[in-house]
Amino acid sequence: MLSIKKQLEPKSFKEIEIHKSAGILDDFAIRKDIQTRTITAENIINNQFVPYTGATSDVDLGSNGLTTTGNIRSDGGFSFNKLPNTRTAMSASLTSGFISSATGFHLTLTGSGDYANCYGFQNNFNISGAGASGYGYYNAVSSSGVNTNQSIYGVANIMNPHSPGVTNYGEFIQSQNTTLNNPSVNQIGLYIDWKNEGTDSNMKRWAIYNAGTLNTASKVFLGKDNVKTYWGTGNDLEIYHDGTNSIIKNNTGQLSIDTTDMVFTTSGSGLPYGSCWGNEIAWTQASAAQNTWYNISDADMTDGQLNLVTHDGSGKLTIAKAGRYLINYSASCESSDPNIHLEVGIEITGSGSAINDGRQHVITFTANEQYALSSTAIISLAANDTIEIAVRTTDTGTPNLSVDHLNITIIQIGG
Repeated sequence: MLSIKKQLEPKSFKEIEIHKSAGILDDFAIRKDIQTRTITAENIINNQFVPYTGATSDVDLGSNGLTTTGNIRSDGGFSFNKLPNTRTAMSASLTSGFISSATGFHLTLTGSGDYANCYGFQNNFNISGAGASGYGYYNAVSSSGVNTNQSIYGVANIMNPHSPGVTNYGEFIQSQNTTLNNPSVNQIGLYIDWKNEGTDSNMKRWAIYNAGTLNTASKVFLGKDNVKTYWGTGNDLEIYHDGTNSIIKNNTGQLSIDTTDMVFTTSGSGLPYGSCWGNEIAWTQASAAQNTWYNISDADMTDGQLNLVTHDGSGKLTIAKAGRYLINYSASCESSDPNIHLEVGIEITGSGSAINDGRQHVITFTANEQYALSSTAIISLAANDTIEIAVRTTDTGTPNLSVDHLNITIIQIGG
């Protein structure tokens, strides 16, 4: 390297070229000198800064910054690859007053032609090493003062697609774990850590908010079965579709629905329910034995309203889902003998006797006189259990028992 004489040190970029041609300065000294010099008009060619004539290699600014009130153009992009690097790769300090605007980073991107790929911002991010952490994109936005008209966006993405058959993503996140079977690796597509430090009860806070109108049924789309959304600090509530059914599972406390009215809009929907009825069915059991239960089964029984409950056409209802059911029934009964103790009750799954819940009785003071008997009960039932109404006499003798009218209603009220 040639020595640099102090009395010959250049004072302008024009002098750099003169001294360089005279062999007084080498390229290193030129680049070193550029670090402390101010860009002047003689170094602006076609509105671009040229550090020195014929410059083809990198210009090292060292720890010095580059300040300009104009634009910086880089046809080859910007590269920051010096390690270790404790400095910010690119930063902008903006001061904006009243009725003014400022842009930290502005990118105008135009793509045309078939199969054109355009990326407004592409970040290839690779972290390694124990305890290493990093952010592919980090945005810290704060607001101070009181301004009722203030709007702040961490990320704003405005799309205006025109071509048919084009899929547009406001934000696309693909998380791929190449470290297989590693329980210490957690992947989160979108993580929201909302800290509310305000006390204004009128302030609205939404983690995800859609203010637009979508001409599609998909507002939030999870395109896989058994993908669960969890709510609460301890997975208190989970919602998912298992491929056949939609499931809302409340794991903590009670599930409350705070509404004025609840309406099922699909015909035949809602909680499991069923009913059947028969008028003038003239069902008869001849020579009824003492303490023997007889099911009231008659082909003149008619289907009522059925949802997840089936009717065999003769007065037997079968439930499809387990749970606790409210059962109501009424029957008009008579005996061919007077002074007979008649009992009516609910029989479950052909057990041969009526359960204790919901039993009703009457004493027939005269023969062949009809008596209206009705009752209600809440019963725990298993899937595919059946419900029938049964009648018996507890007295000696063998009277003929008959039923002319029968109504049965069942509805699930709990699990």
